[in-house]
Amino acid sequence: MKKESIKRALVFLGVFVIFVLILILLLGLIRAFNYSQLDDLHPLIICDEKYLEKSDVLMIIPLWENDSIANYPEWCQKIKDYNKTLGMHGIRHSYNEFLNKVSEEDFKLALGEFEKCFGQSPEIFEPPHWQISKENKMLVKRYLPLTSDMQGIFHKVYHCGKDEESSYRFLGIKITNQKVEIF
Repeated sequence: MKKESIKRALVFLGVFVIFVLILILLLGLIRAFNYSQLDDLHPLIICDEKYLEKSDVLMIIPLWENDSIANYPEWCQKIKDYNKTLGMHGIRHSYNEFLNKVSEEDFKLALGEFEKCFGQSPEIFEPPHWQISKENKMLVKRYLPLTSDMQGIFHKVYHCGKDEESSYRFLGIKITNQKVEIF
């Protein structure tokens, strides 16, 4: 009886491992053929040209360090000339920015700066760090489509900047645009 239980447990474990491997392979294929996105764009943030060229969606921070993107018309034109989907990535991209209450006035200010820069409204919105309160979700959805908090799983997301803030950790692996380090 004990051998039979062990045998069933091993078969179950084998099936489970195969299932997980198939899911990982499937996710890899979805990411390989899905669009790519570049987050954290602002004229004051260093961004590698290759990520601007290879990304399908560019997520812009309108008021990084309270400096409007509209103050940089050449940069605005350069970004617009890429002819990519342009989205708004927070207002100032501060920590927990959209977990705290965001005023409609502040949100509209950011929208206005985006429109001054590009001559159009953003096509989508993504909160910084993919975190947003229910109240802020309702605010954003009155003006723009909101990306899913799971969206980074199904397509490639690159980040501008070379500091620690431009990297993410997943299962103990530090993921950056340049390298992967295991901790």
